[in-house]
Amino acid sequence: MTGVLIISAVAAVLIGVLAYQLIRAKVDLGTYKATHPKSDKEHADEIGKARRDAAQRSRSVLRGQDLQVFAPWLPMFPGKPNEARPVSAEIDYIVFQRDDSSRIDHIWLVEVKSGRAQLSREQRQIRDCIEANRVSFKMINIDDEIIARESVAER
Repeated sequence: MTGVLIISAVAAVLIGVLAYQLIRAKVDLGTYKATHPKSDKEHADEIGKARRDAAQRSRSVLRGQDLQVFAPWLPMFPGKPNEARPVSAEIDYIVFQRDDSSRIDHIWLVEVKSGRAQLSREQRQIRDCIEANRVSFKMINIDDEIIARESVAER
């Protein structure tokens, strides 16, 4: 008999929770429709448009990534494909263009874009640094740094 009472109590609680959830969902839907006075067809059209836009953007990104791989073989690419080194962070390639004696005589930073893609804020900043001759080269010798730290630690 006690088992039946426990099962009945649990069932009553579950029914109450389900009823509450259904009422809450209906209120949420009503609130949404009140604040977004459009028909169900208009909402479906907007969702479809957003999905098509997302798919188009995804295709554009994938196309750009595919073209980026083949960019060193395009005629407008500076230097030869074997002179290009992929960087793929803010800039896609660094090209070490060599003269006839295999001496590096020019260095290019190349960003590959397709379609209506634009340079990012960081890419524009990199371009501006290069155009303003604010580019430097620095060599860091790890062994010198390790030796300096060891001598300080010995003191």
